[in-house]
Amino acid sequence: MFPRTKRLQTEFFKELSKKGRVFNSPSVSCRVIDTPKDQRFSIVVLKGAVKGAVERNKIRRRGYDIIKKNLSSLPQNKSIIFFIKGKMTFRKLEEEILSLFPKMEIKNK
Repeated sequence: MFPRTKRLQTEFFKELSKKGRVFNSPSVSCRVIDTPKDQRFSIVVLKGAVKGAVERNKIRRRGYDIIKKNLSSLPQNKSIIFFIKGKMTFRKLEEEILSLFPKMEIKNK
């Protein structure tokens, strides 16, 4: 699991929803906001798209694993929430999340 120091706390969700920039891919979207200190992340699997809690948690764990492996290529000093819109394989999820990284970098320059 991802360390608690890198996970985004729930009280920041409202702020991210109002002020965050949105980036989309077909099955994953994310909201990004600048933070002064460090990187923080959260993965949300939509309940309407994936019915079972076990399956949602499995997808969430896979998402955190993808972020952990690619942490160095993510933009620094950002808080990011990834919204997963449906059930998919690990490879497909990785492809979708990684496709959002360049979009985040382009918008920051």
